[in-house]
Amino acid sequence: MTEFIKNNLLCSILIGAGLFFVIVFYVVMPLISKKTGKHFSSVPFLGGILIAAGFLLSPIKWMAVFALLDLSIPLFFIKFIPDLIMNKKDSYNRDIPAFIDGCKVVAYTSYYNRYYDIKIPLEDDPESFKVCPVERLAILQTETGFDLLGLDYQFNIVKREQFHTINECKNNAAPKAQGRWIDVNR
Repeated sequence: MTEFIKNNLLCSILIGAGLFFVIVFYVVMPLISKKTGKHFSSVPFLGGILIAAGFLLSPIKWMAVFALLDLSIPLFFIKFIPDLIMNKKDSYNRDIPAFIDGCKVVAYTSYYNRYYDIKIPLEDDPESFKVCPVERLAILQTETGFDLLGLDYQFNIVKREQFHTINECKNNAAPKAQGRWIDVNR
C-alpha cells in the first residue's frame, strides 16, 4: 500500500482529500449541527469527485466506483435528474390558460421547441439586448379584434401584434406554426 502511495502521490492526495470531505460532510457536520443547533451546508459531490479523480488518475481505475461513497452522487442520478426532466417536460406540455390579460384565448400552438427569438433593448443600456425566446403562440380575442401573442414556455407575453381576424393572425405567425394551431373557446 505504501508503494502505491509513493508512486501515485497526486492520486493519493486526491483520494485522501475526497475521503476527508465525505467524512466531514456526512459525519462531523451533522454532529456539530445537532450540538450547536445551527445548520452547516456542505458542498455536494466534492468528496465523490475528488475520490473519482484520484482513482481515475491511478493504475486501478475501476476503483473510481468508490466515489459513490458520496451519497449525493447516486442521489443526483436517481432523484434530481429525473425530477428536472419531468418538471421541464411538464412546463412544456401544460395546457395554455383560457384567459391571458383578461382576454379569451381562441387559438394557440402546440409546443414546437422555439419559434423565434426577440431582441429587447435593456432600459439602462439601449446598446445591449436581452434575447427572449418565443416558444408558443396564442391568439386572444379583444374588444378591437384579435391579438397574436408570442409567449415563452411559462406563458409570459414576449410579443403582441394586433389583427382584425383570426386568419390574419395565423397567416402572420411564424412559418413553423403552420399546422400547429389548436382552436379553443369558440
